[in-house]
Amino acid sequence: MARAAKPITEVAIRRLKRPKSGRPVRLYDGDGLFFFRGVHKDVWKLRIREGGRERWQTLGEYPAMSLKEARRAAENARTAAARGEDRRGLTFEEAAMRWLEHAGGEWTIKTYQKAAGWLRRDVFPYIGDKKLDDIQAPDVLALLRRVEAAGDLFKVRRLHGYVRRVFSHAISHGDAKRNPAADLNMRDLFQSYRPKHQPAFTTRKEAGMLMRLIREYPQPVVRGALLMLAWTLSRPGEVRMMRWEDIDRER
Repeated sequence: MARAAKPITEVAIRRLKRPKSGRPVRLYDGDGLFFFRGVHKDVWKLRIREGGRERWQTLGEYPAMSLKEARRAAENARTAAARGEDRRGLTFEEAAMRWLEHAGGEWTIKTYQKAAGWLRRDVFPYIGDKKLDDIQAPDVLALLRRVEAAGDLFKVRRLHGYVRRVFSHAISHGDAKRNPAADLNMRDLFQSYRPKHQPAFTTRKEAGMLMRLIREYPQPVVRGALLMLAWTLSRPGEVRMMRWEDIDRER
């Protein structure tokens, strides 16, 4: 006989350690309700079986949605599923948050926050509450045009990639039939993004002036980092993450 699940408690949630990377850890409350603690956030999810197929439904984020509220939302979702009121699958926002939880485990916190912020600000207000199979290519194009009108071609390309990956992830889980973002030929619809290169010093006089300015910088930690960049031609991220054991003092 299968052992009954031990209900989740607030104490158990507080004690659950947040993973540093990779897959989220979880607690099981019973009747398909799970608490997921990921690298960047905590969410309540419900596992529902309909027509012989299993699907996941995101109920909300913790602590905005409490344990009591999550149980109530899970009960309502199970009732709706039993009545056949929610058989068309996930909304785009639900699918996007699931994809973010999956993909974000390999990202830095800054990258995750930027992607989530762009989706919440530029995508969810327009297609977030729509079911995946109700979203067409013109819907995706319309939201990208709004971003283009603001003059940010880099964000246009990046958001298109996010939407395309959300649908691809949903298709692989059986929650969508097609990918409307993949139907958009970005080369024909939008101008190419050309990054602006920052000016560089090209003479010994200019390089000397830069080194003098660095040596006069008042903050010692920043001054040391700037000197390390100049001496080693390293990338800023490499210097920020550098450890003592990475330095060969003999050479």
